[in-house]
Amino acid sequence: MCAIRGPRLLRLLGVALLLALCAPGALAGPREDAIGTFLRAKALLEAGDYMQAVELFEQAAGAFGELGDQRLQANCWYNITLAYANAGWFDKALGYCRKAIEVFT
Repeated sequence: MCAIRGPRLLRLLGVALLLALCAPGALAGPREDAIGTFLRAKALLEAGDYMQAVELFEQAAGAFGELGDQRLQANCWYNITLAYANAGWFDKALGYCRKAIEVFT
């Protein structure tokens, strides 16, 4: 019998599904790969694996930067802000928040 039930179980199943669907190479093209990396990072953030999420958001931000998509790059930085804040690293969170705000303003 599974010890995890209710909304938490549904959320973890959703995370597992996203990780499977967005595996590296599952999508075609650099933009799609970057989006897949971003979605895997979001799933890890949601699951509470903050440092792994940061690593993937950094990869996605670099890819979006190479593609010239500042909006999605800034969205990665915003999510890194959330990951660091949830992990209790507020100084790092503030730095990434400032990077995201520069693009959005």
